[in-house]
Amino acid sequence: LGDPFTGLKLLRFPEVITEWMRTGATTGPIVVDFDLTNRCPHNCPRCPGEWRSDPDAQWKFEDFGRVIGEFAHLGTKAVSFGGGGAPLAHPRCIEMFEYARHLKLSVGVITNGAILKPGWAERLMKVADWVRVSLDAATPETFAKIHGVPENHFGTVLDNIKALAGVKDESTLGVGFLTGPTTKQEIV
Repeated sequence: LGDPFTGLKLLRFPEVITEWMRTGATTGPIVVDFDLTNRCPHNCPRCPGEWRSDPDAQWKFEDFGRVIGEFAHLGTKAVSFGGGGAPLAHPRCIEMFEYARHLKLSVGVITNGAILKPGWAERLMKVADWVRVSLDAATPETFAKIHGVPENHFGTVLDNIKALAGVKDESTLGVGFLTGPTTKQEIV
């Protein structure tokens, strides 16, 4: 059960299972997927993100704090940040991750790895239980094709992965690899 990507995560919360078996009810979701923003510096061809550049397509810190606080009050145990856009594209994302941790929630972050401002690697790895970078390719050419960005962005993402890996902490760092006809020859 130490693997944060296992389908057996429910077994980490025996008190929730016990309550459900005893009463047939639960108070709230165990895990919440939270999209902080729809902004994203990538232009993945398969992404339906026509709203990527909308400056209003993100949570205000105060609204986020209220909503995530309500989930914590309901008994939610964890929050996974990813989805609609790149969570690290939100200007206050690190503060939001830290606030979720302050509420005693486990924190997971899925990122394309394109944005890592100075000082963020340490703060992110300190607050997150796990971080997964969607690298999705093994060469700059394939990366550019999959992510809709110039080839030199591949090196930036690799540098950001190295920065995250260089932080000595208990967090788990993973790298996602999109598999399919375009990438199958690169997976090894």
